[in-house]
Amino acid sequence: MAARATPGSPISSFLTYLRASVVGVAQVFFINNVWTGLIFLAAIFWNNPVYGVAAAIGTLAATATAYLIGISGEDIKAGLYGFNGTLLAIALPFFIGYGGTGQVTLWVFVVLGAALTTVIEAAFVHLLTPYRIPASTGPFVLTGWLLLASVWAFTGLHMNTATAHLGPAAFPLVPQPGQAITFSTVWNGFFRGIGEVMFMDNVISGALFLLGIFVGGWRGGLMAAMGAAIGVFFPALLGANEQTIRLGLLAFNPTLTAIAVGAVFLPFSGRSVVYAFAAGLVTLVFSAALGALLGVIGLPTLTAPFVFTMYLFIAARNVGKALNPPVP
Repeated sequence: MAARATPGSPISSFLTYLRASVVGVAQVFFINNVWTGLIFLAAIFWNNPVYGVAAAIGTLAATATAYLIGISGEDIKAGLYGFNGTLLAIALPFFIGYGGTGQVTLWVFVVLGAALTTVIEAAFVHLLTPYRIPASTGPFVLTGWLLLASVWAFTGLHMNTATAHLGPAAFPLVPQPGQAITFSTVWNGFFRGIGEVMFMDNVISGALFLLGIFVGGWRGGLMAAMGAAIGVFFPALLGANEQTIRLGLLAFNPTLTAIAVGAVFLPFSGRSVVYAFAAGLVTLVFSAALGALLGVIGLPTLTAPFVFTMYLFIAARNVGKALNPPVP
């Protein structure tokens, strides 16, 4: 008869750690669901096995660090200290070339960077909790900018030419003469916009992400769809570059904002949906503005437009009584 893992045994503890790490992947979209985490990992591996391996290493390293420094066990089990490591671990091989002699250095960066997101997240939680503002992906943004900026000083690493349009130029902001927004533009931009939250420039991966979000809850799924739509249709109305819309580069931050504001940190209601819609539009402006500004110094926006907007709108919640739920 096969031996069972008893509570508190090494096997049980290891399985708990693995489950928390998988849920950490799901928490990129604010979901505490192991099945969603597995769907997300499948979507990442579908797009690029290297990114899949990186995502797994990132959430494992970040979660292990949370145990190491003594974070609350319940928070770890909920995956709250895995998602920043997941994002950081994918971002590094996405933006940094992972071939040649720099390959070992890159993967050291991945492990140490993912671990660092946990330390920074703990600091963010300490600073922001009194104001009832979640750390969310702020630690990923800060760690990502630090590590990506440092690449310019190390000859053993180099920026990936395949993602150069997200480096010095940030993304193509200037509309081209005669460009047309077609159904293909909208279709690609919608699903790629959801996928680009985790750097997946792939319609199928984006569709799998949306499926995983709905598995975690229909409210989050609806808000994700609304956010992605904001990032496609409004840039088209404002005359944004067609390629930028098609790649989903203006849609992934509004997607996160809509979920966070409309279905996670405020009670889901008609009022919160309107509030989330407004936050999504503000995120879109942040995306364009930060893309132009950070492009000058060769850094991508990452999820900074979402973070800045979400912090502002959640902080305003603390003053606006109509959006202020009871303190738990």
